[in-house]
Amino acid sequence: QEVHSKVAPVGLEAGAFGTQPGVRIRGPLESPMTGHRFTATVLDDAPSATAPAQWEAIGWDPQRDQWKMDLRTGGRRLQQHRLYHQPAPRLGSIALRKRVSEGFSFSVALREIDANPYMADAAFAENPAIGDYCAFRRVADAREQRFERRFDTLFGLRDKIVSLVDRYNDLPTPAVLTALARSSLSGVLGGVGFWHGDYRVHKGKGVPDKVMPPATLFSGVPSRAKFPRGFLWDEGFHQLLVGRWDAEFSKDVILHWIDGNVVDRETGWIPREQILGAEPRTRVPDEFVAQHPTHTNPPSMLLAVETFAREAAELNDEAADDYFLRRAQPAVERWLRYLRQSQCGGSSDCAARPLPQEWANRSVLFRWRSRNRYHLLASGLDDYPRPHCRPAWKELHLDLFCWAAMMDKTVRRIAAASGAPDESGTAAATWQEYLKSIHYDAQRKRFSDVTGCADGEAKKGSPGRHSPFFGYVNLFPVLTQVLDDPALAEELIRQARTELSGGYGLQSLSNASRRLLKEHDDYWTGPIWLNLNYLMLRALRTKYIGTVGAEATRLYDELRHDLVRNVGREFQRTGKIWENYDLSTGRGRGTAPFTGWSALIVAVLAEQY
Repeated sequence: QEVHSKVAPVGLEAGAFGTQPGVRIRGPLESPMTGHRFTATVLDDAPSATAPAQWEAIGWDPQRDQWKMDLRTGGRRLQQHRLYHQPAPRLGSIALRKRVSEGFSFSVALREIDANPYMADAAFAENPAIGDYCAFRRVADAREQRFERRFDTLFGLRDKIVSLVDRYNDLPTPAVLTALARSSLSGVLGGVGFWHGDYRVHKGKGVPDKVMPPATLFSGVPSRAKFPRGFLWDEGFHQLLVGRWDAEFSKDVILHWIDGNVVDRETGWIPREQILGAEPRTRVPDEFVAQHPTHTNPPSMLLAVETFAREAAELNDEAADDYFLRRAQPAVERWLRYLRQSQCGGSSDCAARPLPQEWANRSVLFRWRSRNRYHLLASGLDDYPRPHCRPAWKELHLDLFCWAAMMDKTVRRIAAASGAPDESGTAAATWQEYLKSIHYDAQRKRFSDVTGCADGEAKKGSPGRHSPFFGYVNLFPVLTQVLDDPALAEELIRQARTELSGGYGLQSLSNASRRLLKEHDDYWTGPIWLNLNYLMLRALRTKYIGTVGAEATRLYDELRHDLVRNVGREFQRTGKIWENYDLSTGRGRGTAPFTGWSALIVAVLAEQY
């Protein structure tokens, strides 16, 4: 075989370099980053049996000590090498070379470690060798200005931010809040990508996973650094922002998810994580690669679909987007059928089984599958406490009931907007009746999960018929706007404000409930999450301020202020948007940057719900 020689140039302006056998390509330009310290990472997939593990470094003078090298080996067949460039008195360059007897691929990535303020455009202009950088900078500046003009037009934040800062004296400056909003939105848009490849489906204990044919997905991601793949639970929240920026772009993403070839047409199942192809699988622990056909995720995509349906209903027939709505309606109906057939309550296998008389309508009983000790990943609220008695099929989950009711309402709204027949199947009044008869805990005056335990059960430590915990799950009748009763809504809003609000946003579990915990990851058991805080603001602003009045207005004003202040301060302190925020200090936690649903701070600032 011919010998392939590839040279990876390391410099700011990494240009195209060839892959033909026997061709040696030099770096296109020397790096102008003499005042910056950065990391260069080279990844290749050359088999270690036919190639040396390390690249050979060539083309620089080690006596001048311009470079410090650290060659390391990564896992999963990828050989990873890092080079650390220190500030040097003159321009320098370095090249890496590896010779193998078969084809292979590699990538070069540069990441700046710190910035040096003396590096100005004027310095670059003095060097004709880097004139291309100046042209690039001019184009980039023009694009940035265009982005800012469009951003200001669509979100109208200038007046909103000034009004907030004038009203409260403890908020970051308008400049900080504007930078936060622009950074958040650009992170969401920049996270949209295109995936294609096969995926794995779990077929049962002791049975090999089934390799499915290649599927295609156009989607955003929660975090390009930590979670660079599509998540069903997250994507609906992303599209609330993307749809505001470019509606047609967003509709394309939505239809890929709910009506594309990632959907099992026979059952309606949509895998909760889209791990398509070999590359994404290298970023996922083995035990989570195969997707289980009865494990789903909350249908948050409906938030964006419902928004488009509502906007279409406000237009005349000629302006409405019938194509999108006519594809979305059967897709949502199929999805709801899947939930009823795979996540049914009152049964272990969704087969006929005698039920208590008050639960005679099986179509409104729901239970998330995927329970594993204290985890219930399908719900999206991974370690949120869900006490139950055996057999587990007796438990019923409030949040899933509310998601299903919201799906049913969305189908009716799409039908009204598009003129298609309404085949939702369950009257709105019926959802209200069963919400109260199944999930209302009269003793605690709130809605809760049903544990499957009897109220007077003699078993020591029994939680009773309804879960004793109070947190995000109890709020779902309001978060999804399923609850119509003003008195019950007012009491739930009051409990949210008094038990979950600590000055940084609504925490995921009350302090009293946290003291009852035995096993948890401190994930959805206290920290503050932007997506569900956004849903609360959305529900208050669009429904409950009108039906409930002062209590809803009070929570809305306090919650919006707390979120803007805390997320803004953390952005000012760290320069990042975080996965969640600490309930006691407000400090950012988890993954950062997390420009997934945490980017909804843009909508909170703009009051666009």
